[in-house]
Amino acid sequence: MLKSEPVQRGLFILVGASPSHAFARDVCFELADGMRALQMIAGSLQRVLDSSDVGYRKRVASKSERRWPRKDSFGREGKQRSPNAEAIAKSNIERCNFFEDDQVQKTGSIFEHRKDMQFVKNALPACRLNGFHIKMEDDCPQGGDDVRLSVLRVLGSFNRRSVPCVLCTQKLIVYDRYPLLDGTFFLSPIQHSKASVPMKFDSKCAYLHALCIGCMHAKWACARCGRSDWFLGACLVVGTLYMYDVLSTSLCCPPICRTCLSPILMTDWQRSSIEKGGFNLFTEQTRCSACGRQDFHHIRRANSFKLRDSETP
Repeated sequence: MLKSEPVQRGLFILVGASPSHAFARDVCFELADGMRALQMIAGSLQRVLDSSDVGYRKRVASKSERRWPRKDSFGREGKQRSPNAEAIAKSNIERCNFFEDDQVQKTGSIFEHRKDMQFVKNALPACRLNGFHIKMEDDCPQGGDDVRLSVLRVLGSFNRRSVPCVLCTQKLIVYDRYPLLDGTFFLSPIQHSKASVPMKFDSKCAYLHALCIGCMHAKWACARCGRSDWFLGACLVVGTLYMYDVLSTSLCCPPICRTCLSPILMTDWQRSSIEKGGFNLFTEQTRCSACGRQDFHHIRRANSFKLRDSETP
């Protein structure tokens, strides 16, 4: 029982009863005991919170302590976690270096700003130096930047300031405005090279590749049949993104299955669709009639290209 007289009198007044009332007296005593227990619990919690041990745990549990752990601060456990700690520290250092980069300080982006179009003018014939064959900044303010921002966002997430040409592996600088590079980008459901990065556009997953201006206008021959009149790279627009594999837009010989090397049969409507510019066939897997394997059989691989000899007509 709580023996504090002021507390008891206050409780009697609170319940509106006199100290001589037996039931009210018992209720007040029970309430007083409850208040005493709450006071003891509150005092214990305050002592725990004021202890140095809890302060240490709070410091260890803080965000900065987890991301920048000190060596030997956790004993054996710290040694076991050291690989992860080093990886986190490395990523933090790289994140800090992003803001210290000269290019980022100049333009606010990892991508360069094109100073002039001199290289494009020298690489393209005079008849193609116009807005139809070179992708320039869109005059229409609605939806014109979706493609550019999507490409830069994907490359920025991989910290790719330059991309290699899929045929000659020449490094191409990526610019922050149209034309995006001295060549063209294209998407393919297959990964022609390890340097290509995955990209999701219009709910479709593909790999982002690049083709330089030199390879666009070069004379390429097929490694299987030797024909060289099928590649239409000179017709591509410079500095933009194609949503299909531009290496496979024209045929020279029937595609083959990469498993059994059997020719893939094509119907007349498939050939007609490709000739008319319908390239949906290149984004879907087809089944080989010989072995039954499903694959992107109609997509021409980059290793099937070879430069045409000067003596070849």
